[in-house]
Amino acid sequence: MRQVLITGASGFIGSHLAAALVRRGAIVRCWLRPSSDDVRLRELDVQIVRGSLNEAVQDCDTVFHLAGEVRQVDRAMLEQANVELARDMAGACAKQPSPPVLVLMSSLAAGRPEDDLPVSDYGRSKRDGEREARQVADRVPVTIARPPVVFGEGDHAMHKLAHAVLRTGLLLAPGSKHHRLSMVHVTDLAEGLILAAEQGRRVTGGGCEGVYYLSDPHSLDYVDFGRILADFRGKPVRVLTAPSWLVRSSAVVTQWSDRLRGRVGYFGPDKAREALAGSWVCDTTSAERELGFRVAKPLADRWHQTLRWYQEQGWL
Repeated sequence: MRQVLITGASGFIGSHLAAALVRRGAIVRCWLRPSSDDVRLRELDVQIVRGSLNEAVQDCDTVFHLAGEVRQVDRAMLEQANVELARDMAGACAKQPSPPVLVLMSSLAAGRPEDDLPVSDYGRSKRDGEREARQVADRVPVTIARPPVVFGEGDHAMHKLAHAVLRTGLLLAPGSKHHRLSMVHVTDLAEGLILAAEQGRRVTGGGCEGVYYLSDPHSLDYVDFGRILADFRGKPVRVLTAPSWLVRSSAVVTQWSDRLRGRVGYFGPDKAREALAGSWVCDTTSAERELGFRVAKPLADRWHQTLRWYQEQGWL
């Protein structure tokens, strides 16, 4: 990789990826939407560009398309952010005389390995974004990454959960405390995305070739997660099962509360559907075998690392 374009670089994952690529000596170009803040990128040696994707992608040999929407917005906004923008990025790559490698960051929500079906509007929008990238796979080398829950330094979404649990000593598990979750630390995900660009297979047709689940190979249930937080807290964490009706009701209340405050949050009815859909577990076999993907530290160590960072920043 010589010259790289990242969309969504102002976000949590994108800024970590930009830093990892700069450390590798790549020339990094970051495409930001007009409303995006570049505060996470100001200390990095990167080029900020806004406006036309066709111009932004010129002379790049690799594109990481991370831009999208994960918050609780309506279907139209999900369509615009996760589908139309993926279509525009794929089209811009296809127009280049020498099309770059396109790594599309999707989500486990687009399809779990066991059923490969989305259960939420968000998941369907990410799946539709994948479909747009596949449309140019005959002209553009496309690889798709599907990470699970992503956490790490600088993440506000998981911070809210961790802060509440550490403060109250209670962890509410939606549906069942034995549902299992795959997770990945943002540093490991960034390395996986780079490996996907350098060594990954490319998608062909509608199959699973060229689609990689980038995750820690070991999943956690809510009891395991409670133990990790309890170890850091130095006090027990009680894990309670939240019944489905309570999760759905809380999601509606939270969404309306966010709207009344004029903000867009991360938890609402769509995320409740995901939370109540059972376990969300990745199969990392292909990523390990074909990319050589390995996480650098166990999940418990990565969580303690993240929590210490929150503490140092005064977030806890």
